[in-house]
Parts: sequence; C-alpha cells; structure tokens
Amino acid sequence: RKPRAGNKLTPSVFRPHVPADRRLLLWTTPHSFTAHAEFEGIEAPLNLQVRFFENMLQAHAPDTREAYGAVLLRFAQFCDRLNV
Repeated sequence: RKPRAGNKLTPSVFRPHVPADRRLLLWTTPHSFTAHAEFEGIEAPLNLQVRFFENMLQAHAPDTREAYGAVLLRFAQFCDRLNV
C-alpha cells in the first residue's frame, strides 16, 4: 500500500521492496556488508549460511516479524526525513 503523506521512503539498494515480515532478513545497511564479511572465513557453504539466517528469522512468530518489519519501515522513513 502507499504510505501516508509525509511517510515517503526513498528507494535504496539496502531496502528492497519486500513484505514487512521479510525486512529483518533482507533489509541491510552499509555496516551489514562488513558484518557479513566475517562469515566469509567460516567453512560452511553459502546455502547453509542462508539457512542459518532463515531459521533465525523463523524463530520469531509471524506477527512479531511483521511488527518488527513495520518498525524498520518507520525508522527508515525517519532517517530519510533527516537525510541520514
């Protein structure tokens, strides 16, 4: 759905258009690239690493994932308004 007036979200490669319950997994920040680089030294296949993050996400109830995703949206809108 379209955001309310004043709640615009600036397009970003860090915030793809995904459902709210997927934002915890798929929205990132420039810092995320640094943090994820630490996983490069792990002797685990990429598909196993992806499964790890998927399982961490699934550990939360669907309503919780959606609520957290909504908060991420509001925070991103706040940052966009302040040009952060």
